[in-house]
Amino acid sequence: MTLRGTALIHVNGGHAALMSVGLDGKLSVATKAPVGAPPEGIAYSPNREYVYIGNYIDKNLQIFRIDGGKLVAEGTLEFPGQPASVRGPAH
Repeated sequence: MTLRGTALIHVNGGHAALMSVGLDGKLSVATKAPVGAPPEGIAYSPNREYVYIGNYIDKNLQIFRIDGGKLVAEGTLEFPGQPASVRGPAH
């Protein structure tokens, strides 16, 4: 599946879904990846190659790389408290 324009992340039911915009303008799920509990914040890296998802109860930040229309888990940062207010630069 070729990603056209912007890749979107939707989090629901314990998974993050990478959504793609098709040539017809419709959204479709490109891939899914499990996330912690409950995902509270999402931010993209400035180059939009990475996605960071903060999990409130699990007290961690998951790092995913967007590669060829797939979410690839790169690692998890553990925190002593909740990763509140996850945000990235405005574009």
